[in-house]
Amino acid sequence: MEKITIDNERRSLSKDGIEKMIREAEEYEDKEFKKKSNACKKLEDYLYEMSNKINDGNVRMKVSAEMLKDMENTIVDTTKWLKDNHDAPLSELELKKDHLKFLYGFCILKILVLLPSGSSSFCYVI
Repeated sequence: MEKITIDNERRSLSKDGIEKMIREAEEYEDKEFKKKSNACKKLEDYLYEMSNKINDGNVRMKVSAEMLKDMENTIVDTTKWLKDNHDAPLSELELKKDHLKFLYGFCILKILVLLPSGSSSFCYVI
């Protein structure tokens, strides 16, 4: 967290003006923290959902062992990255989630094509 110093050397700021600047900075910081926290939660939720999907018995029967292993490794690696990089900037968290969506998009499409029609065990919207 960065510290901001408000300097009134020129005496151009009133006490109310300084207090207003401090409030605005705190509000901005709260908004940024909430955005980052939300992005982190969305990434965690996505990882959890993907983990549940690939552990579905119907899905496991329809996908190659190699594809399952790749998907599991990606989930483990991303989970570890998230744990080790809790201070990552918002843009990096969003990029990581977009990257996962891209990687899993192909796998999900392949799974959906392999599942029999009418199967409701794997219903996921990217």
